[in-house]
Amino acid sequence: MSNPAIALTADKDIMLPLEDVKDSTRKYVQEQDLTNPLVSPIYGNVKGLLPTLIQIGTAEGFLWDNRKFVQRLTEAQVDVQYEEYDEMFHVFALMPTLKEGKQALRSQLNFL
Repeated sequence: MSNPAIALTADKDIMLPLEDVKDSTRKYVQEQDLTNPLVSPIYGNVKGLLPTLIQIGTAEGFLWDNRKFVQRLTEAQVDVQYEEYDEMFHVFALMPTLKEGKQALRSQLNFL
Protein backbone atom coordinates (compact mmCIF):
# COMPACT_ATOMS: atom_id res chain seq x y z
CA MET A 1 0.00 0.00 0.00
CA SER A 2 2.96 2.32 -0.58
CA ASN A 3 2.01 3.28 -4.14
CA PRO A 4 1.13 7.00 -4.08
CA ALA A 5 -1.55 6.46 -6.77
CA ILE A 6 -3.64 4.58 -4.21
CA ALA A 7 -4.83 7.96 -2.95
CA LEU A 8 -6.66 8.42 -6.26
CA THR A 9 -9.16 5.65 -5.46
CA ALA A 10 -8.81 5.20 -1.69
CA ASP A 11 -12.06 7.01 -0.89
CA LYS A 12 -14.09 5.19 -3.55
CA ASP A 13 -13.95 1.64 -2.20
CA ILE A 14 -17.09 1.15 -0.11
CA MET A 15 -16.13 -2.40 0.92
CA LEU A 16 -12.49 -1.97 1.90
CA PRO A 17 -11.53 1.46 3.23
CA LEU A 18 -7.83 2.28 3.05
CA GLU A 19 -7.46 2.76 6.80
CA ASP A 20 -8.93 -0.72 7.39
CA VAL A 21 -6.43 -2.20 4.93
CA LYS A 22 -3.54 -0.45 6.68
CA ASP A 23 -4.77 -1.59 10.10
CA SER A 24 -5.16 -5.20 8.92
CA THR A 25 -1.74 -5.07 7.30
CA ARG A 26 -0.09 -3.98 10.55
CA LYS A 27 -1.82 -6.80 12.42
CA TYR A 28 -0.94 -9.43 9.81
CA VAL A 29 2.62 -8.36 9.04
CA GLN A 30 3.67 -7.29 12.53
CA GLU A 31 7.48 -7.08 12.32
CA GLN A 32 7.93 -8.76 8.93
CA ASP A 33 9.38 -7.01 5.91
CA LEU A 34 6.58 -5.51 3.80
CA THR A 35 8.47 -6.49 0.65
CA ASN A 36 8.41 -10.18 1.58
CA PRO A 37 6.60 -11.91 -1.32
CA LEU A 38 4.59 -13.95 1.21
CA VAL A 39 3.21 -10.65 2.48
CA SER A 40 2.93 -8.90 -0.87
CA PRO A 41 3.13 -11.06 -4.02
CA ILE A 42 4.01 -8.01 -6.11
CA TYR A 43 7.58 -8.41 -4.83
CA GLY A 44 7.86 -12.10 -5.72
CA ASN A 45 9.36 -13.94 -8.66
CA VAL A 46 6.56 -14.25 -11.21
CA LYS A 47 8.52 -16.05 -13.92
CA GLY A 48 6.91 -19.38 -14.72
CA LEU A 49 3.56 -18.69 -13.10
CA LEU A 50 0.60 -20.46 -14.65
CA PRO A 51 -1.94 -18.48 -16.68
CA THR A 52 -3.47 -15.90 -14.38
CA LEU A 53 -6.81 -14.09 -14.29
CA ILE A 54 -6.96 -10.79 -12.44
CA GLN A 55 -10.24 -8.94 -11.99
CA ILE A 56 -10.36 -5.56 -10.30
CA GLY A 57 -12.76 -2.69 -9.91
CA THR A 58 -11.64 0.83 -10.75
CA ALA A 59 -12.93 1.99 -7.34
CA GLU A 60 -10.48 -0.22 -5.45
CA GLY A 61 -7.39 0.92 -3.60
CA PHE A 62 -5.65 -2.19 -4.94
CA LEU A 63 -6.20 -1.06 -8.55
CA TRP A 64 -2.79 0.57 -8.90
CA ASP A 65 -0.77 -2.32 -7.50
CA ASN A 66 -2.76 -4.73 -9.66
CA ARG A 67 -1.85 -2.74 -12.75
CA LYS A 68 1.80 -2.86 -11.69
CA PHE A 69 1.55 -6.62 -11.03
CA VAL A 70 0.02 -7.22 -14.47
CA GLN A 71 2.92 -5.32 -15.99
CA ARG A 72 5.39 -7.57 -14.13
CA LEU A 73 3.52 -10.69 -15.30
CA THR A 74 3.51 -9.45 -18.90
CA GLU A 75 7.23 -8.65 -18.79
CA ALA A 76 7.88 -12.18 -17.46
CA GLN A 77 5.81 -13.57 -20.36
CA VAL A 78 3.16 -15.00 -18.06
CA ASP A 79 -0.17 -15.48 -19.81
CA VAL A 80 -2.39 -12.99 -17.99
CA GLN A 81 -6.00 -12.07 -18.54
CA TYR A 82 -6.65 -8.70 -16.91
CA GLU A 83 -10.10 -7.22 -16.48
CA GLU A 84 -11.05 -3.88 -14.99
CA TYR A 85 -14.66 -3.20 -14.06
CA ASP A 86 -15.68 0.44 -14.10
CA GLU A 87 -16.49 1.92 -10.68
CA MET A 88 -16.60 -1.49 -9.00
CA PHE A 89 -15.38 -1.98 -5.43
CA HIS A 90 -13.50 -4.77 -3.64
CA VAL A 91 -15.21 -8.21 -3.90
CA PHE A 92 -17.82 -7.03 -6.41
CA ALA A 93 -17.28 -10.30 -8.29
CA LEU A 94 -18.84 -12.18 -5.37
CA MET A 95 -22.11 -10.30 -5.80
CA PRO A 96 -24.22 -12.04 -8.47
CA THR A 97 -26.95 -9.44 -8.04
CA LEU A 98 -24.70 -6.95 -9.84
CA LYS A 99 -24.43 -7.23 -13.60
CA GLU A 100 -20.66 -6.74 -13.24
CA GLY A 101 -20.58 -9.57 -10.69
CA LYS A 102 -22.36 -11.87 -13.14
CA GLN A 103 -19.99 -10.82 -15.92
CA ALA A 104 -16.94 -11.45 -13.72
CA LEU A 105 -18.22 -14.88 -12.69
CA ARG A 106 -18.85 -15.83 -16.34
CA SER A 107 -15.33 -14.71 -17.17
CA GLN A 108 -13.92 -16.80 -14.31
CA LEU A 109 -15.75 -19.87 -15.54
CA ASN A 110 -14.54 -19.30 -19.10
CA PHE A 111 -11.00 -18.81 -17.87
CA LEU A 112 -11.06 -22.10 -15.96
